[in-house]
Amino acid sequence: YQRRAEDTVSSALSWLEQVQDGPFFLWVHLFDPHIPYAPPEQFRSPEVATVPDVTWPRLNRIAGENDNNIPAEILEQAKELYRGEIAYTDHWIGKLLEGVERRAEPEDTLIVFTADHGECFENGSFFEHSDCLFEPAIRIPLLIRYPPMFPPGTRVDSQVSIIDIAPTLLRAIGVDIPEDFSGRPLQDSEEFGDRYVLIQHPFYQGKLVKVRPKRRRHISSVGGEPRSEMLVDQEKVGVVGGGFKYLRSGSDEMLYQITPETDERKNLAELDPEARSRMLDQLRRQLSEHDFEVIDSSEINEELLEALEALGYLDN
Repeated sequence: YQRRAEDTVSSALSWLEQVQDGPFFLWVHLFDPHIPYAPPEQFRSPEVATVPDVTWPRLNRIAGENDNNIPAEILEQAKELYRGEIAYTDHWIGKLLEGVERRAEPEDTLIVFTADHGECFENGSFFEHSDCLFEPAIRIPLLIRYPPMFPPGTRVDSQVSIIDIAPTLLRAIGVDIPEDFSGRPLQDSEEFGDRYVLIQHPFYQGKLVKVRPKRRRHISSVGGEPRSEMLVDQEKVGVVGGGFKYLRSGSDEMLYQITPETDERKNLAELDPEARSRMLDQLRRQLSEHDFEVIDSSEINEELLEALEALGYLDN
């Protein structure tokens, strides 16, 4: 279920060569910065040049040899290998952009670079992202290059979300934005003000997603810090804005002040009741605007089941 960036970009460039003159839309998904952390040799730093790849079987084996604990040294190796996978992916994004520029004029081509998540290496959630709403997982890049609409150096200071990408693209190409879209075009960002956005982890049903908890079943701690249990059959939601992040999982509440030096180990929920109340109101408002329904696994068709299986979410 992982294909190297080199193979994906090569396929994308081959497709691009077949495109005739005129408008085109190309969506490329690169999967490398996920566990297993296994960058090619030339993208490994000297610290991990000869270190084995970090995989779930290796982690479980190491945990079994250390009273179910992953030593801090292994965690640091994983982070460094993860950086190597990002560098490798970045290299092939460069190759992709070179190919796009050979096909189309930069002034006429709208390019968006983003991600759906990062990886968590802290706060009880290690080597994963599945149910992590901490900054390493949710603070993602969003870069847009389209000089006719966004002059170089333009920065949106308001809180934004990946749901803003679709309306931004539609506005750019002159297509009406559907009324039921929740996102807002970034061309209107000066009107955003002090905006709040919803964050939530996928609602995993235990009978549907069996493989993920199994992957880390022998790991109880990392670097001596307890590993959190993966949430199954329970929602985890939050809201970000106004300099704060508020998370709720069942009856548990977490409040963090978001700064460049954010410490998400210091829960302010009881220390700042005014901010907690304000953020809770915002969360309720966001949930009412972004209503979602959990469907039973029996309602999922074969095509979607195959896709989930291919991505590693289900047992084969």
